Amino acid sequence: MATTRTLVHARAEALAAATVVEYALKFPIYANVEPLEHRGNIERFKTNSFHLLKSGYCGSGADQEILALAVDKFHSAQAVYQQELQYLKSWVEEFRLDELKFARVLPLQSFLCAVAPLFRQELSDARVAWAQNVILTAVVDDFFDGGGSMEEMRNLVALIDKWQKHGEVGFLSQNVEMVFNAVYHTSNRAYAKAAMLQKRSVVDHMAERWAVQARAMMAEAEWVASKHMPATIEEYLSVAEYSFGLGPIVPLSLYLLGHELPEDVVRSGEYARLLRLASIVGRLLNDVATYGTDMGTGKPNAVVLKALRRESGAGVGGGGGGGVSPAFVAAAKEEVKRAIAASRMELQKVVWRDGYVVPRACREVLWQTSKVASVLYGEEEDGYSHGLMMRSMADAVIHDPLQLQPPQV
Repeated sequence: MATTRTLVHARAEALAAATVVEYALKFPIYANVEPLEHRGNIERFKTNSFHLLKSGYCGSGADQEILALAVDKFHSAQAVYQQELQYLKSWVEEFRLDELKFARVLPLQSFLCAVAPLFRQELSDARVAWAQNVILTAVVDDFFDGGGSMEEMRNLVALIDKWQKHGEVGFLSQNVEMVFNAVYHTSNRAYAKAAMLQKRSVVDHMAERWAVQARAMMAEAEWVASKHMPATIEEYLSVAEYSFGLGPIVPLSLYLLGHELPEDVVRSGEYARLLRLASIVGRLLNDVATYGTDMGTGKPNAVVLKALRRESGAGVGGGGGGGVSPAFVAAAKEEVKRAIAASRMELQKVVWRDGYVVPRACREVLWQTSKVASVLYGEEEDGYSHGLMMRSMADAVIHDPLQLQPPQV
């Protein structure tokens, strides 16, 4: 009996070890999801595994107590997440975002994007604001990506530019009105909460972030309409860095963390560099995942641009991003991946270095942001829109009960 039990335990441990290795290979340190790791650690925790030199330090059931505390904390966090997700769904209904036929409105995936960098229970306001802005950014992106006419797009840009004086502009269509009202009213509610924590208004800074993003998305729409392909990667990233959409998402949630962020800090070179590096990592990961679709529609993309440059350098005629040799595309993908790795490494250095203007906790959120992007596009696909893995991860973090190992005897 003892031998059989030993064999069963050995097989269970081998399976657990294999699962750990598989997860580590699939999600390296720059692409892991901490709440999911916490879940795995709890499920793999082995009771009766402490061997203390002095039994007086804790009782014989110490490991069971540790496990019980961890399980309780995980379930408590899940309960909070479930309430927040339900609120997010009711907010979607409040602004009728689910009625916008052109838009991706994915509360579950959007909420996972918020939980991953902001998983501590007490960060509820920052987490909800993050998830809302992920949805809003996706809606606005879809509006500029064919959901609206050029006139409607320019109308939305003008409304966002005016912000509090948007009444001077007016709405060209119901879709424009619905999109703008969702952005404007949701944002202002969160800005009021941020103002209480920061003891100053954040409206000007955050409205500016929305305006920069909207103008960048407008520029990309004009590129597609005119069949313009940027001449250099620098020209492309001067727009694409901002159209990726972190501008309205991350700064607001950083305000809601509660750390003091004066105007001179959020306007500092360090703050801008952190946001830029995280945006470039995300944008280039997105481009590696979507270059095939973008090539077909004539939409500028870093992989396409680099493939065209290689084709031109080889003296081979190409055209507008279509019909590029697979060999040039493969080489371009590898070049973009190297650029991602370089930006990721530079971001790490800024986040973890000694001496800073931006508080450490805020810098760490930017690192976590790049990790979320790495998870979203880790399979070289748009995980936000199409990834079954993202939905599975979200369920594991938010909904699914823990699968604990049976007690060892």
